[in-house]
Amino acid sequence: MKSQFRSFNSTKKFAQLLKIRGQKDWQEFRKSNKRPSDIPANPPRTYKDEWAGWGDWFGTGTKSTHDVQFKSFTQARKFVHTLKISGRKEWVEFRKSNKRPSDIPSIPERIYKDEWAGWGDWFGTGSISHVELSNETLPWNIAKPLYQKIKIENNLKNHDDWNNYVKKHKLPKGLPKNPNRSYSKQTVSKKQKERKLRYNQKLNS
Repeated sequence: MKSQFRSFNSTKKFAQLLKIRGQKDWQEFRKSNKRPSDIPANPPRTYKDEWAGWGDWFGTGTKSTHDVQFKSFTQARKFVHTLKISGRKEWVEFRKSNKRPSDIPSIPERIYKDEWAGWGDWFGTGSISHVELSNETLPWNIAKPLYQKIKIENNLKNHDDWNNYVKKHKLPKGLPKNPNRSYSKQTVSKKQKERKLRYNQKLNS
């Protein structure tokens, strides 16, 4: 019960006297025999009405990603498009500067992991990085013309021709050797479906 502990302000003052600078140190402290019984081990839960983040609790003023209310993915991406950033290097410089608003995350791929569709989508360039291509399968509407180009240029007539070709040649990154398996309804992931939808919308706009 909250009544068993000191007031929020009194407890916060005590915590700041400890000169603790992070949650890891607090975890060690709260498990030790140095914590008085009237100091809660889990202050965010005990003082949920007064709680203003770990930076406020420790007196450092810093905020964790859990304490910051970011813009929605759509709003944040729209803002980033106005910056005309074309690559990761520029983004790193921007996120380290004092020009980045506090409601725009410095690591968007982690904060918006469910909506994330690559840096080209985030910057508005439509490009796909080598890293993304090496780790992700291209959406079908992008992969299909690449397959067709390979087929025409190499005069591939059937499945056997294709199998012989992929044994001897390296395909572009992000292009699976077995499209029937990779693009079947059973194996296309939710993320791939979302990416395909976004690319289709761009092509039709």
